[in-house]
Amino acid sequence: MGYDFRLFTGKQRKFAEEYVLDLNMTAAARRAGYAVEKRAKRLEPTQDEVVARLWAIATTDVNEVVQYRRTACRYCYGTNYRYQWTDAEYERACEEAAKRSWPQPVQSGGVGYSRDRDPNPACPECKGEGKGEIHAQDTRKMGEGAKMLYAGVKAGRDGLEMKTHDQVKVLELLGRHLGMFKDKVEHSGEIASNGPTLNVTLAGATATPQQVVQDPQGA
Repeated sequence: MGYDFRLFTGKQRKFAEEYVLDLNMTAAARRAGYAVEKRAKRLEPTQDEVVARLWAIATTDVNEVVQYRRTACRYCYGTNYRYQWTDAEYERACEEAAKRSWPQPVQSGGVGYSRDRDPNPACPECKGEGKGEIHAQDTRKMGEGAKMLYAGVKAGRDGLEMKTHDQVKVLELLGRHLGMFKDKVEHSGEIASNGPTLNVTLAGATATPQQVVQDPQGA
């Protein structure tokens, strides 16, 4: 039976990430912060399950979680490139004007504005660039990969921030598991050096370092 990784706590996810590094359950439990190994053993995810989760996080398109969109500005599709109302906006403006005995609002650019349309390349107002906006996907409707990539929402000074797991870090975890990276280089045999060597010695706590250059050729 597989595991639903969406139900894992932060410590459980940490254990899974640490386990894939060296496949050592005891060490992974310790690095994840478990005081007793038996608690980690209750999870006991298989190697394939851990790798499958990490692979899903690493390969999911981040656009399934959050997007940056450029959409049509108010002038892109207005009549003669003038300001365009939405149908509901214009209706409310007319009702407000009638209630206050004001003149009816002008709709020189017409109605029918939609924020979902692409920018108009010929628009003289935005020069075809439209307007930028951030769109966060509804977490209730995310696919399985997006739910794994999604790491929560943070309230900040500029509003809500949609967080995702670090996909580069996850790829590094997978690369180490597959033996694609080597942390150290081993050399066999002796390495000869014919250049001068620099020895630095201190005669005492307040002494000036004495530098002696030794030439291996005896010159």
